[in-house]
Amino acid sequence: MPWFPPLISGLQPTAWIRCSESFLRSTCPIVLCAIAGCASLQQLNWQPAASLPSSAVARDEQTQPPSDSDTVARIAARPSPARILAPKPFTWSSSGRSAGGRPFQEVTVGDSGVHTLIIGSVAGNDPAAVGVVESLARELHENDAILGGFQADVVRTLNPDGDVGHRQTNHDGVPVYRSFPPSLNASTSVSGLPPEVQYLISRVHGDSVQRIIHVRSIGSTTGVISSNSAAAKEARQVADWLGFRYSDLATAAPSGSLERMLVGTDESRREVIMFGIPSTMTARTAWETYGDALMNLLK
Repeated sequence: MPWFPPLISGLQPTAWIRCSESFLRSTCPIVLCAIAGCASLQQLNWQPAASLPSSAVARDEQTQPPSDSDTVARIAARPSPARILAPKPFTWSSSGRSAGGRPFQEVTVGDSGVHTLIIGSVAGNDPAAVGVVESLARELHENDAILGGFQADVVRTLNPDGDVGHRQTNHDGVPVYRSFPPSLNASTSVSGLPPEVQYLISRVHGDSVQRIIHVRSIGSTTGVISSNSAAAKEARQVADWLGFRYSDLATAAPSGSLERMLVGTDESRREVIMFGIPSTMTARTAWETYGDALMNLLK
């Protein structure tokens, strides 16, 4: 009979006490022997905890829950998630003054690639062209990081007086679209020129701007793209894509126009494009129809 009957009364030899094996092996060998019905500790195959294999001790240590300090350290070591900043709200900046004292609205987007200047209609009373240029500026601003590879200065319109007054002249009654000098060089005098023309000359003077695109409406149901020889290849491709007519600015640009001044100044080193949309289209329809092609000219 086991010698410890009060603890084992009514228990079978195979009864199990749910407690730590390491505790039982080190401190309760006699209890284990009594429960198992063994005659001796040797029959129980007991060994002191100190003699347990090192691998078993290591496993026991590895399964210990981490301390609070370890958990805090691991959390602190985790890298912070990347933050995606939303673009700033779109706004026009102001520069210069028209004959009527109105500022020219402009925005610069992008910082790499071909430096392009996009000009809204010089005529003034051209809501479709001005609307397309405004949509272009907003699209470039909102998707700058996605589009990439361009640098664009966008001028909403070169005749804000005509835009507000719904006429094709500035505040002084001057038709800006026919007031440009025949060419532009170091000896060209800007004295006496309308302030709108002086502002444009200040923007294109020098070598910074590599491409100039003038967006305007034309009195036709079919669009027209005109360019100088430096931009002929790209302009012809876009014209074919859209079903527009193509013309060479060297022969098509009228006297006193922005295009005639630019072609007479730097035919070979700077690209000049006139993007003419049908006057029968609304700004929204024109942007939805031609917006992608216009952006393609910025690359």
